[in-house]
Amino acid sequence: CSFASFSDFTDILQFVSDDIRQDRYFVLSMVEMIAARQSSLDWNGVFEDIVPSTFLRDKDSLLAVVMYIMRANQSNAADFGLVPVEAWEHREIILWILSNFQAAYEADRYLFTMYPAFRGSKRDYLESFISFVPNKFKSDKEFVLEFLGYDCFSDELDVLYDWMDNELWYNKQIVLKALETDVAAVVHLPQELSIDEEIKNYIEENI
Repeated sequence: CSFASFSDFTDILQFVSDDIRQDRYFVLSMVEMIAARQSSLDWNGVFEDIVPSTFLRDKDSLLAVVMYIMRANQSNAADFGLVPVEAWEHREIILWILSNFQAAYEADRYLFTMYPAFRGSKRDYLESFISFVPNKFKSDKEFVLEFLGYDCFSDELDVLYDWMDNELWYNKQIVLKALETDVAAVVHLPQELSIDEEIKNYIEENI
């Protein structure tokens, strides 16, 4: 594939039967092959142009595509532009990307080498990542709660705080989870919750 262009792939696919193009093994193998060599390709296209629309409409198949992109090459995990636009509409897929990062971090917390483009700069990774997350998740309580559970970002969570809906700071469950993950979250508490007995007791006992 070295030096192949995006148009080379689309030209070849014109001659591939619909049965093969719809075949799960074929699609995922193609995605993996391209993602693994993307840096050496003349790649100016998007996977949406070569992956069948049936894959993009099915959440499980779409998740498989994202997994193959991320796992084919470590640097792909920092290049969120490779991820099909449709994937960012699914909470489960977005959170899988975060969980993948968390798992790699926990596997080697002190010699963390996954995603070399962002080594030593989780903030850059997080800012890049969150720029792709649709605004509809800003006020999604369950999404933010799970996001707060990934402690690998505990020292950079102000990126999340600046992005999420301020109204969520009036939710005690969100506040307690934030304080549990990041003690610096205390400065974001609204006055109404800072005098709440449960919140006050938690701060006194843990922070």
